[in-house]
Amino acid sequence: MAGHDGKLRFVEVKVRAPEDPLSDDAVSPHKRRRLKSAAEAWLAAMPGEPLEACFLVAYVDASVEPWAIRWIDDAF
Repeated sequence: MAGHDGKLRFVEVKVRAPEDPLSDDAVSPHKRRRLKSAAEAWLAAMPGEPLEACFLVAYVDASVEPWAIRWIDDAF
């Protein structure tokens, strides 16, 4: 979880080994549902005003040195 520009971001990090390709579908629909449920539960437990929240996915390419990271903000 990270904050930026007044939004709370729930972050999913996907690291791939050199022999595995990076793919935008690395976060399956089932995983997305689980992440959304967890975020909703966490937000419901927070006191005060509801926060604006979104999901950020960080795709880490471990096949290069230094590792490359591709950030997808508001991923789903």
